[in-house]
Order: sequence, then structure tokens, then C-alpha cells
Amino acid sequence: MTGLLFGTTLLAVGIALGFWLARRATPDLPLEAAPARVDPREFITMVREIAESTNNIASDIAQYRTRMHELLELSNNLPAKDAAELKPILDQIFQANSQMQGRLDAAEKRLEEQHSQLESYLTEARTDSLTGLPNRRAFDQGLDELYAKHLRGNQPISLVLLDVDHFKKINDTYGHSVGDVVLRRVAEHLGACSVDCYLVARYGGEEFAILVAGTIEEAAQLTEKLRATIADDVVEAEGHRIRVTVSAGAARLESRERLGDLVRHSDQALYRAKEQGRNQVVIYDPGMSASSQAAVPETAASPDSPSIYDTLRGIEEIERRVLEHINRMVQEESRRYTA
Repeated sequence: MTGLLFGTTLLAVGIALGFWLARRATPDLPLEAAPARVDPREFITMVREIAESTNNIASDIAQYRTRMHELLELSNNLPAKDAAELKPILDQIFQANSQMQGRLDAAEKRLEEQHSQLESYLTEARTDSLTGLPNRRAFDQGLDELYAKHLRGNQPISLVLLDVDHFKKINDTYGHSVGDVVLRRVAEHLGACSVDCYLVARYGGEEFAILVAGTIEEAAQLTEKLRATIADDVVEAEGHRIRVTVSAGAARLESRERLGDLVRHSDQALYRAKEQGRNQVVIYDPGMSASSQAAVPETAASPDSPSIYDTLRGIEEIERRVLEHINRMVQEESRRYTA
């Protein structure tokens, strides 16, 4: 019975983790008492490990029940007096075992459901709701992962920052709903190259990022094809036919450079593309001056565009609230099973 109780306790903790991490936090939870941030992916791993432990425990229980049935059969060969004394004890054990087995089965099913909800939550938290592409949070994570590969095996890294030309003018002329259609159409073209790219993401506002695990030449060639495809397309929205172009800046990670350098160089190349007339791809070279950024301020997030930093702060707030709920649930389950 110890194994059953232990298994049920593990499942209770696992369900608490999965349930509260998968849920959106309630608005009345104070943030001051929230613990430090934890990557929700760590909790997915924990839930999976708990599920594996559950399977092992369930197997042990099946063996236990088989042995109990064998014991019951052996009891039939005992003298009548001894068998009469033993039967009520065996019946009690079987009844308790059946109840615990039912609870374990129900808890295991609940755990599987919560694990699915948790996966869904993490996908949503890293997906841009408008375009369906990975968001800035997912991009930062992907860049870190690719950088780790670069450090281990000198994996080449190239980054392209791509911006929709005159997007503010599109919003001002046709309205925000048409602007949203334009962003979704551009995202569709970019998403089509995901097979050849390490990651394509909405970087913020009308800006997108293409992360390539390859040379700068490969990244620039891929981006040029995308630029031409977008320029040849006609976006139809609310009775309007709109020609859309994009500008892009590409850079590669040089030896001993940091990720911040890669992003800055791609941004400088993007501004140079804007300065040179837009609708083109420019590869970064060391001669580019960061001062050119002031010449074309359009790529900065405008008041019409959602702030990616506001979005990230909102997600962090949710995580803090969720972790507070997890702590409360685990404490409740601990008190329940140690009482």
C-alpha cells in the first residue's frame, strides 16, 4: 500500500503543476509575493517524469494484485478456522486496493489532460496572435539555442531583420484592419521558408526576423527570393489592392562576437537598405555607421503598433502569478498527504 500512496502523492503534485501552469492566472493574485521566474519548459519535463513514474507504479500495482490473488487461492487450502479468520482481512485489503487503483487511474488520466493543456499554453505564449509566427520571446530562445550550437561546434549563424516598407502610411491610408492583413500576408510568405530557416519570427510591430543556421550568402539569397515574392504579390483587403515591399538587413556572427553585435549589425544593414531606397536586401559590412539609424526612424515601433516589450511584460506577469498558484497547490497537497 505504500507504493500506492506514494504514487497518488506524486500524481497529486504533478496535477497541481500541470493544472496551474496551464491555466491563466486570476487577476486578483498579488504580484509582490510571487517567486522568481522559472522556465515553464522545466515543468513540462517534471510532468513527463511524473507520468513515467506513474506507469512504473501502475505496473507494480498490477503485480501486487496478482500476488494477492495467489494468496487468496492459497488461503483456500488452509484449515477452515484459519481461512475464516483470514478472509475478512484479505477482503479489506482487496477493497482498499481497488479504491486506490481507481484513484490512481483517474489521477493518471487527469495528468495526461493537464500535460496537453500545458503544451498548448506554452505554444500560445510563444506565438504571435496576429500572424501565427513565433514571437519575440520564441526568437530570443531560438537565438540562444543556435548560439549554444555555435559555441559547441562553430555552427555558422546569420540573422536577417526584415521590415515592411511604409507600413505606417498603409495604416494611415487604409486603416489598421488592412494593415493587419498586410502583416499576415507577409508572414505567410516568410513562413513558407521555415524549412530552409532555423526560425522565422515576428520581431515587433512591422518587423520580422529570419534566423539562418548558415552562411551570410545563404541567408541573403533566401531573403532576396522572399523580397521578390512579396513585391510581386498584391494584397487585397476591404476592396483595396495594395502592393507591398520589404527591406532587409543581413549579418553573420563573427568569431568572438556576442549576440548583441549580431542583432545590431543586422539592424544597421536594415537601415542602410531603407536609406538606399527600400525594397532591397543589404548585407552588413564594418564600414556602416550606427548613426545612419537616425535617418529612417520608421522601423521603430510606432504608436499604431503593439509594443513587444509590453507583451513580454504581460507574459512575465502571468508566469509570476502561475508560480504562486503552483506553490500554494503543492503545499496543500503536501499537507493533505502528510496529515
